[in-house]
Amino acid sequence: DQSDGICYWFWGIAEIFLGDQDSGKKHIKEPEEKFSGAFPYLQLGVAYMSQKNYEGASEAYELVVKYEPNNASYHAVLAFLYKEIGRYADASREALTVFRLQPENKEVEKFLEILLQLDINDPTIHASLAYFYKQTGQKEKARQEYLITETFYSQAVIQYPKNAGFHFRLASVYKELDEYIAAYQEALLAEKLDSKAFHDLTINLIRSLPADYWERYTELKK
Repeated sequence: DQSDGICYWFWGIAEIFLGDQDSGKKHIKEPEEKFSGAFPYLQLGVAYMSQKNYEGASEAYELVVKYEPNNASYHAVLAFLYKEIGRYADASREALTVFRLQPENKEVEKFLEILLQLDINDPTIHASLAYFYKQTGQKEKARQEYLITETFYSQAVIQYPKNAGFHFRLASVYKELDEYIAAYQEALLAEKLDSKAFHDLTINLIRSLPADYWERYTELKK
């Protein structure tokens, strides 16, 4: 039945499982281009994993979590896949999603620590660990990770002074370290450099500071 896109889809899935990934990708792509609707991307991810194609599997699982964002198991698999292809920052973010969905999950801390060993110079992983430690009551560990993250982003804004993203991330770290003046100033700078992207984020961050900072901000904007 050439009008039923799912037939092509399962044809492609079977070919991938059998090792013919090129032909499988072709038949997977046909229904995606011709027919609307969500296809069973979970099966596609499993098929790619059977061939150790972790890049293809990660792309499939990105769609899986898009349609089922509250399934911790799917986020955990995606975190593993990101780790396997060297996307450690993305892996750490997925691990935190697992933690938010399953606060009792004891594997998240081990996973984040493994990521840190793989890339100790990624501030995103340090920030993820800091958040985890903070949420689990490990205050001193959290502070140490935030201090390390601060060092990375302080160097980044010196090297790339016009990068609004680095300024905003530094502002977020300062807030966690209770350095409110610095957080406020960096947030303002991020907004000034890229108002479109950081206006709302700046408002949210300043609102999370002590009340007088919001008063300062509203006065500044008059």
